[in-house]
Amino acid sequence: MLSSPSLLAAPQVGLSSEVVTGTALLTLMAATLLVGVLVTAVARFKLATLVQYVPLPVVGAYLSYFCLASGVGLSTGIQIEGFSTWLELLTQGADGLAPTLASALVIITTMSRARSPWALPGVLVALPLAFHAVLLWAGVTLADAQDAGWALKPEGNGSQQFWELYGMFNIRDLSFDGIYLPALVKQLPKMLALFLVMTFGSCLDVAAIQAEVPIPIDFNRELATVGFSNLVCGLTGSGYAGSYIFSQTIFSLRAGITSHWHGWVIAGVELAVFLLPFAVAPYLPLFFYGSLLVVFGIEIAGDWLVRSRKKVTRPEYLLLLATFFAIMQASDTRTVFP
Repeated sequence: MLSSPSLLAAPQVGLSSEVVTGTALLTLMAATLLVGVLVTAVARFKLATLVQYVPLPVVGAYLSYFCLASGVGLSTGIQIEGFSTWLELLTQGADGLAPTLASALVIITTMSRARSPWALPGVLVALPLAFHAVLLWAGVTLADAQDAGWALKPEGNGSQQFWELYGMFNIRDLSFDGIYLPALVKQLPKMLALFLVMTFGSCLDVAAIQAEVPIPIDFNRELATVGFSNLVCGLTGSGYAGSYIFSQTIFSLRAGITSHWHGWVIAGVELAVFLLPFAVAPYLPLFFYGSLLVVFGIEIAGDWLVRSRKKVTRPEYLLLLATFFAIMQASDTRTVFP
C-alpha cells in the first residue's frame, strides 16, 4: 500500500517527507484497524466455515509453493515469478542458494532425527553464529556483508527508541494538518481488497494447521483471534495487518511443542525485540530466513503433494499437481498490492 501512486505522488505536489511518512503510517494504521473490525464481523456471523469448501489442491499447492519461492527469492535476490525465473538460478544466485539449501538440510535432519527438545533451538542459534564466525575468520565486516547482499542493511541511524515511532505519524495536538488526507482516502478500495485477501488467507492458514492436528478446529473462533489481534495492532499503531504465521505453528507442532508457554515465550521475545533501541534483523543472514521458508515449503509439499497421493483418487491427485504447476507459472510472490 505504501507504493500506491497517490502516496508516491505526494512529494510532487510540494509535500515534505514528514507529511509523506505520517500519511503512510496513518494509512497502515487505518487499514489494520478496518481489517480487524471486518474480520471480527466475519467471525461473529460464522462465515469462516465457507473456506472448508476450498479444494485440497488450493491449500496444498499454494502454501507449499509460496514458502519455497519466497525462501529462494529472499536468499538469492531473484524475484520468483514463473518457470523462467527458476531457470535463472542455474546461472545466478548460487552464492545465496547454496547456504540456504545446506541450512535447510541441517534443520530438516535435526527435526527428523534429534530426540532432545533443545536440538532444534540449538541449531537455529548456531546457524547465525556460524555466519558471523565465518565473517570473522575471513576478515569481512558485517557492513561489507550487508553491502554484498548477505544481510539486510540497517535503516536510518541504526538506533531508535520505540516511542519515537509515534512522532513519525506527524500528528500534533490532535490536528491532521500534517497528514495528506486525499492520499489516505484513495486507499479505501485497497483496504477493502486487503480485508478480502486477509480473510481468505487467514482461513487458508487455519486449514493448513487443521491438516496437522487430529481434532477439528473452529474456523470462526480462530478468525476472531485474527480480527482481535489486528484491532489491537491498529489501535496501538504498532504494526500492520497480519494473520497467523501458519508455518511457525506447524513448525512447532512437528517439533513436539504443544504447551501454551510456547506462545508466551514467543510473545515475550518479540516484545523484547520491539523494545530494543536497534533492529535485530540486519544481524541475521538472509539465507537463514530463506532456509526456514524452504523447510516450511518442503514439509508442506511433502504432505500435500507426496503423501496425499494415498488419500485421494487419481483424478484428484492429477488436479492437485496441475494446480501446483499452474501456480508456479502464474504466481508473483512480491505483493498483492502493486
